[in-house]
Amino acid sequence: MKYFKMSNSLYRLQKKEKGSFTVEASLIFPIIFLFIVLLIFLSVIAYQKVLLYYVATQAADRVAFNWNNSHKDPITGEYQMEETDGLYWRLTGDRVLNKLLSTYEDNRTINITIKDSYEPIDLSEKKLAIMSRVIPNGIGGNIIFQKNIYEDKVIVKLDRLIKVPSFVSRLIGNKIEVMAYSTTTDPVEYIRSVDLIINYSQKFNQQKELINKILRKQREKEIGR
Repeated sequence: MKYFKMSNSLYRLQKKEKGSFTVEASLIFPIIFLFIVLLIFLSVIAYQKVLLYYVATQAADRVAFNWNNSHKDPITGEYQMEETDGLYWRLTGDRVLNKLLSTYEDNRTINITIKDSYEPIDLSEKKLAIMSRVIPNGIGGNIIFQKNIYEDKVIVKLDRLIKVPSFVSRLIGNKIEVMAYSTTTDPVEYIRSVDLIINYSQKFNQQKELINKILRKQREKEIGR
């Protein structure tokens, strides 16, 4: 009899739904709360990465724009008319022969660490060092100049540590890295290169006509024999 009454009591207790919402809320709410917190931190990290990419893009564009004159202001690009790098800076200060004739990539690349205190040894390093010193504090990375036959490229790699809770850093880390690049602008050198190509094209056409005349006369002599 007692067993029968106890079974009925357990059955009625099982049928009751009172307190079920409290149990479900105590299980689901922490999960939802942690998901919202994680989403907030992901949004903050994404914002910081976009902001860092903007700094890298701006730095690469400024270095590329100011490349033809190391006296230009790294921010505004202003300079005095008498401040120039000389007529032959592309040969002496840009390591042209060393970069173009070398088969090693390292010999055609100049790498400057941001906020580094060493003094640049040539003009190219000076141009990169000027921009590296105006990068905002708390940002590290490198500014790289690559010279190739067809283009000169400035690459900016930046990294920054961000403060996030330990569980977030375990999932996605606490360091963001970005990279941006830009091609150097040198209108004077571009005009000279175009003029050089046009000049040699004309000379080549003249030589081609002369060669054709010689070959034509040679054929006429062979036919006359």
